[in-house]
Amino acid sequence: MNDAATQPKSEQQLLVNYLNIANAAMESHQDDFPYKQLHMVGDKLFNDKKFGVGIVKDDPRHPYDYYTVAYKNGAFQLVGHGKKDADLDWHCKRDYLEEVVANPNKYIESPAKLDWDWLKSFLH
Repeated sequence: MNDAATQPKSEQQLLVNYLNIANAAMESHQDDFPYKQLHMVGDKLFNDKKFGVGIVKDDPRHPYDYYTVAYKNGAFQLVGHGKKDADLDWHCKRDYLEEVVANPNKYIESPAKLDWDWLKSFLH
């Protein structure tokens, strides 16, 4: 676990850090499947789509905080606090976000270790 000096101060900063790691993972594997394909069709496929991210502690059915994320210019970006007209909901445990943020190189080197299920569900 992180020490207090490196731990994000808020859920928003935690999510931004997570998105930065996910973006770095996709960028560093941009020539590999499926990240190459995501870069090729991402903006077109996800154009004007918003993803609601609910942060949960234990029960995934009960998020205690929400954020809206979009995919623009080849990267996931925070749109704002709250769930604003989301096309897809992803409920994510805070512990998972903390794990990724605490170990960025592990996930950047192996992006398949990131939870992409929420994105896959959008494609089906």
